[in-house]
Amino acid sequence: MADVWTPRRKRQDGFILSIEAILVITILGIGLFVGISAVRNALAVRNAYRDHTRFLVVADNGLLIGEAVGFDEYDTPLVPFVDYHPSGKNYRTLIGVRPDRFTSRQAVFYEDEDCQPSAAVCLAQPDSTLAASIFLALDMSSAVSYRVLPGESYLSAMQGEDGAPLYGVGGAPTGASGGLLFRTTGAPCGADELRAVWYSRAPGSDRGGLCLALPESTAPDPTFLAAEPVSVPGNSGLNVLEKLEPPFRVNLVVDPAEIQLTPPCPEGASCPSN
Repeated sequence: MADVWTPRRKRQDGFILSIEAILVITILGIGLFVGISAVRNALAVRNAYRDHTRFLVVADNGLLIGEAVGFDEYDTPLVPFVDYHPSGKNYRTLIGVRPDRFTSRQAVFYEDEDCQPSAAVCLAQPDSTLAASIFLALDMSSAVSYRVLPGESYLSAMQGEDGAPLYGVGGAPTGASGGLLFRTTGAPCGADELRAVWYSRAPGSDRGGLCLALPESTAPDPTFLAAEPVSVPGNSGLNVLEKLEPPFRVNLVVDPAEIQLTPPCPEGASCPSN
């Protein structure tokens, strides 16, 4: 008997998409779209607010100096600086940044009349009565106020049981950079006589006027401490501030209409000044 051919039913893969499933997927898709748009808009508003409230200080060569955390009485932006100390302990200080130079709370005293960094360098403690009397004499002989407010520098005293170094910005009037950063070594000032002082916080913008001759040669007392330059780790011949070239600028505020097209400046990156 001959075989009878029986056709086989073709199997189909897939599933039936019901109206209810289509409705659920549509609602979820619309919700996700609206949610993503809301998150995007919130991020744009946050970035706009941050860009309008942040003070980023940038050097002329494009290097980011830092974000201002405060301002002194002259509206100078104060930028935090971390000193990777050779002892293994790291300390913080605040450095003011003006268009032509850096500033510091402590003034830097020199044995040389021209404030040359090669001469003996000393820093006075904030409560030094001798330093206060020196600036009082300078204040009486000048139209510019060089007043010192004793006992204000709390940041150094709060870092370490043995006391953190004091930091001051000084430099030569003919120097190419905006100043040199010094820190105390903990030893008494070894200079026989102090003949000049570099006061970076003076309101005047002329860097040549920052080196002031003392009214008379001054023999430092125990409130004066010897200081050394703060060098770049691994390069003892380069001061940490010398790689930053003036003029220094604060970032401009971007037009709100263009803020969404402007990416935020990443932390620690080299950011443009505008």
